Amino acid sequence: MKNILYLADCNLIHDLKWISFFSTQTTKYQCFVIIRQAHAKQIDKEKLAIVQAKYNFKVVGIINDFSVARFWQNFKQKNIIQQAIKDYKIDIFHIFYAEPNALWANFNYNCKTILTTRGTDVLKTIPEFFNKKNILAKLVSYFYKRAFSRFDAIISTSTQQIQSIENHLVKTKKIQLIRTGVDVDKILNNNPNHSLETLLNKKYILFPRNMRPIYNHEFAINSLLLTNKEIKDNYTVVFVDKNAQDKNYVSKIDNLLAHSGLNYLFLDAVSQDILFELYKKAALVVMCPLSDGTPVSAIEAMVCKTPLILPPLAYDKDIFSNGEVFLLANWEEKNLATAIEDILTQKIKLNTNLAQQKAILLANRQTEMEKLAAIYAQILGC
Repeated sequence: MKNILYLADCNLIHDLKWISFFSTQTTKYQCFVIIRQAHAKQIDKEKLAIVQAKYNFKVVGIINDFSVARFWQNFKQKNIIQQAIKDYKIDIFHIFYAEPNALWANFNYNCKTILTTRGTDVLKTIPEFFNKKNILAKLVSYFYKRAFSRFDAIISTSTQQIQSIENHLVKTKKIQLIRTGVDVDKILNNNPNHSLETLLNKKYILFPRNMRPIYNHEFAINSLLLTNKEIKDNYTVVFVDKNAQDKNYVSKIDNLLAHSGLNYLFLDAVSQDILFELYKKAALVVMCPLSDGTPVSAIEAMVCKTPLILPPLAYDKDIFSNGEVFLLANWEEKNLATAIEDILTQKIKLNTNLAQQKAILLANRQTEMEKLAAIYAQILGC
């Protein structure tokens, strides 16, 4: 049996999906988690206990973030990690999300270390340090480069992330592409426990990304205001995650919607089964993040064969191709408004059947996590 220690966010479903693939294989793996103090503050003890029981892992420590400016403070946190590795006989320390978590690889541990990057971390946040000239930014850049050179394996969820790592951090053959993927069977055979009565007999456009500034919902709302009267009168726009942690951003979006004149619903965070139902019944799914990896939400929409609009970012072309999904050419609000109109009026017809086939072939979570299991075995020599 192999013991895996994750540095992960117990609030984040993407982290939990990766962990649960291994934690449920109780004859092969035991899974443990260390969480950041910033994330621990967002989840109470009762909810954390429920999450641990549901996903079958044990939280064994809480640490503050790595500090470059106050480097001496890192040793206490490093000791928490090392003690957990010793106490639970950890074979692999697997760090999720590079910024700032990758910096812990600057220390030595008595086990193998792996990093998973997700998108914004290596596409935007870390590269920004390399564009700054002050001493602190140069130190941060140095420690990121050093950390990336020390991992036994680096996993990225898109080819763009791999290119960014090689451009800014390290050139190594240790980087491999593994997408988070989606539960294809669960999506296709979804049987929700709750019906969305407020959306019955309504045509709607779904905006499924969480309420965080990086997901750029104001751009979507401003674009919707430029659509024609027929769209505004006949379609409801649906946003989710109204109960998100970022209350200021939620208030901003809520205020924009309230004064927009649009027909809208602003739902709290919804369960996976309801989200799958939302995808399937939507006339169109739209997302406009400022940076992205290989978004699970986009793949879920594709598996549901729902028309999808994505922003003008460098997505992996093997999955996200114009014709199967609609990729905006630029960040002009009128461009998104026109795309919405053209797709809803069938002026543009996307090949959603091919989109579904690509999503299933290239982003099935079962297949992708089996690749990760092979990496675990490879670096452990078994």
